[in-house]
Amino acid sequence: MNPDIDLICYNVKAYGLVTLKSNDYEHGSRFEKCVKGIPEVIDCLKTSGSIDYIALIMCSRIEDVNRLCDEILAQDLNIERLETCFVMSAPKWFGGYPLENLEWKVD
Repeated sequence: MNPDIDLICYNVKAYGLVTLKSNDYEHGSRFEKCVKGIPEVIDCLKTSGSIDYIALIMCSRIEDVNRLCDEILAQDLNIERLETCFVMSAPKWFGGYPLENLEWKVD
């Protein structure tokens, strides 16, 4: 069970919507390697469509999110666009997988 982070520390959450200039294997791998090394990026998903990655960022202050985005953009990661969407509230937060509704794999 995850602790209620809002009860134990100040934090802001933002989704970073990342579009790469070129989403080939080399550039995607470079971006993925970078975000794996950033503790404040707590989740990162590769997506289809006009946005290549959606990253969940958690920092103590908005200024920290801005600084982190500037640091990411300063690297040679082939990023065309990085848009941040700050979380205002969480009417439904991740509460586990809906295992009873998923098709199970059978060997």
